[in-house]
Order: sequence, then structure tokens, then C-alpha cells
Amino acid sequence: VAAPVISRLSPQEYTDFIYTGKEIQLHTDLPTYQNVPPILVMHLIEGADSGGESLAFDGFAAAEELRQADSFAFNLLCEVPVNFRGSGEEYLDFDLESWHPILRTDRRDRLVQLCFNASRGSRFASTYQNRLGDWYEAFWELARRIPMAASPLMFERFLTPGSALIMDNHRILHGRRALTVKSPNRRFLNTIYVGWDETRAKKRFLKEISKSKITGRHREDS
Repeated sequence: VAAPVISRLSPQEYTDFIYTGKEIQLHTDLPTYQNVPPILVMHLIEGADSGGESLAFDGFAAAEELRQADSFAFNLLCEVPVNFRGSGEEYLDFDLESWHPILRTDRRDRLVQLCFNASRGSRFASTYQNRLGDWYEAFWELARRIPMAASPLMFERFLTPGSALIMDNHRILHGRRALTVKSPNRRFLNTIYVGWDETRAKKRFLKEISKSKITGRHREDS
């Protein structure tokens, strides 16, 4: 489980624009990690005075649409690794860097991961420099299928304090509408990243606990 990221609006010691009230474009989190956390939990503690609706979008649907329309562009985004880098100061100083293609498929050609974060991508391996023009065209073809406007693939909701969103960070892009607050540092969002191994282990543990309780009740009834 990755460390929780506690996000208050506009604390002056933070350097990332996500801590401002500006609209946040759709993206996946932490592409700067070599092993990108697959599960994202966002728990709202204190909300904004106005705006700030949370957005979620099915990135795989957009990628599959691109595959059907332009297989060359799709395959290029699966092939070319992009350097993602982020540094700054949040709950600790950090300087993270990794290489990932925008799209990743498994041996059966099924989509398994999307890394989409325009604020973190920085450069390409030198061996792919002669393909930059084609890559940018391919990226644009994917990006235009991920609009910020309302669509059937978009989930948009104003979260109330205490509510939470749980998302597949390898598939679902998320963002936020612009917001305003009357007092500094009021909006308080707790973000936690979880791995599938921990989640499946917990599921098995709870299943065994539940089975034991049911078995115990049956013995008492008999």
C-alpha cells in the first residue's frame, strides 16, 4: 500500500497545481512510479464552497475506439515508452521517474493499463526520435477521445464530505471541475493507493472469517 496523500487546497508549501482551484484535466495517477498503483481511493473530508465536481472516464473505452479506427496509432502508443517525471514538495520531498508506453496490452492483446498524464510526460528514448511526429498524431487521436465535456462515458458527481470514490487507476481517468473556497486550505481530500495483492489477500481473509462465522452458527443451531 502506498503512503496516503493528504490534499488540502492551496497550501503554500506545495508546488503542484492540483492544490489550486483550477480545473484538473482527466488523467491517471502516479505514472512516475515504476509500478503504478492499480487502485485509487479518494475520500473527501471537507468540500469546496462551490464547484469541484469529481470526474471519472473509461479510458479503455477510448483506447478501444482508437484501436478500431486507427490500429497503427494504437500500436504506436503501445510500443513507444514515454519518460514520466515529477518532483516537488508535498508531504515529503520527491523526485520520481519512470518509463511507460501510454497503452499496455497482455499476451492476448487485451488492454491492461493506460498511463495518461500530460503534466508528467517529458521525453522519449533517443531510439524513437524519428517517430515523434507519428507518436504525437497518435496521442492526439487518443486525447481527443477523452473530452472534459459531459459524455456517456463520463461519471460526474459533487462529492459530499465523508463520501469516497474507488477507481481502477490502470483504466479509469479522473479529474475535477474548477472550484472555489471561502477560506484557505478548506478543501481536504485524502488519497490512498492500494495494490491488487493486498486487496485480494484481504478478500480471501474476510471470506474465511465469514465462512467461519457461518459454520459456527450452524453448529450452534444444531
